[in-house]
Amino acid sequence: MLNYVGVQFIKQVFQGVGDGKINIIGYKDDPISNGFDQPCTLINYLAPGLKATGSTAVPFLRFKNVDSVVAIRSTLGDTKIIVMGLNPMAITNTYERNSLVNKCLQWLQGVGPAISCAENLSFTSTEAGQTSEKTLTIENKGKSPLTVTDIEVEYEFSTNFMVKGNKSFTIPANSTYDLILQFKPSYAIQYDSWIRIYSNAENAPIKQVNVTGIGKQATAGPVISLSVQNLSFSNVGVGSSDSKTFRINNTGNQELNVTNITVPGAYAPLFTIDQTAFTVAAGANKTVTVTFNPTEVVSIETNLTITSNNKSGAVQLPITANAIVGVEDALQASQMLNVNAVPNPFTENSRIEFTLNGDMSRQVAISVIDAAGRTVKQVSDKTFEPGTYTFDLNSSNLSSGTYYIVAKTNGYTEQLQIVVVK
Repeated sequence: MLNYVGVQFIKQVFQGVGDGKINIIGYKDDPISNGFDQPCTLINYLAPGLKATGSTAVPFLRFKNVDSVVAIRSTLGDTKIIVMGLNPMAITNTYERNSLVNKCLQWLQGVGPAISCAENLSFTSTEAGQTSEKTLTIENKGKSPLTVTDIEVEYEFSTNFMVKGNKSFTIPANSTYDLILQFKPSYAIQYDSWIRIYSNAENAPIKQVNVTGIGKQATAGPVISLSVQNLSFSNVGVGSSDSKTFRINNTGNQELNVTNITVPGAYAPLFTIDQTAFTVAAGANKTVTVTFNPTEVVSIETNLTITSNNKSGAVQLPITANAIVGVEDALQASQMLNVNAVPNPFTENSRIEFTLNGDMSRQVAISVIDAAGRTVKQVSDKTFEPGTYTFDLNSSNLSSGTYYIVAKTNGYTEQLQIVVVK
């Protein structure tokens, strides 16, 4: 039975002191045992040792001074199982014992985060040197937020399979997140690799997804490859400027003809580009300089569009830029306003606390916006004296998901992410 659930009995462990007590401890970040460190009384100093052998079996308690596991949790489909090598009644502290048992019951009932996604992801055949994309939808089937802390790509193929965008994010309960993966073959061969998703999921803290793709022989034509993945202009003072450079590489076998480089939309006047039309020989490159010239306090997320005879069409380079009231005022502005919310995440009510620093009164506007940038609640917009203030935020008109508290004063914006869990 133990082998079926991914647990193996190893040995009897003898260890203790004159009073027959030995400490058992938990594992960092484990949903059941994080921070646990308590003595227990062992008759004749005897206790079993366990080993996790199944792919979903996770140790969560061990002896403090002996390298031996004492408790393992395992998931088989929709069934959760806990195997303990000693009776919890051996834990001498009644409060800590009851707390541990309650956490075990909560885990068994599935109140924590649970990750679900495809086990395999296949890319379409892609020319060597070109990039194709696939979406991996990650679902949190649990009842509390799922926090993804990192996404690892097998090192040998880390230049062929890549994550586009953030490698860390939070998914509210019963919600999904679309992760964009890229495939860029170097040669006309088949690629078989994996990615691993690290999170606080109770069912699979390390979730592996197998990825495959086929590289095919490149056809004739110019191919654009950029030297950077994005351009970032941070804390540029209004009335000043900042410049960034990048290279446009032609990795194809024919001449590349760039006809235009633009920043579309209303932000175009804030950027200047030193050259927007030119040719690049096969195997050569051209350096382009982009300058951000803010005229007002602003925060921008946009794209630089490169139009050419590139085989796969126009190429976009993400741009982020923010302007402040002046470089010399950056530190002062960042210390002007602080915002916090407790509890966060929350189900019904949270208390917003903000502190206005300095020695003069200021107009402060506080609002709550959703992930799409829409204002869903106006909290306050009036003049405040320096000090700390609190407001109650009720989620009755909010659905589960991620929101942002935005506080603005004197050309400075402070933003705090909050999560509503229902």
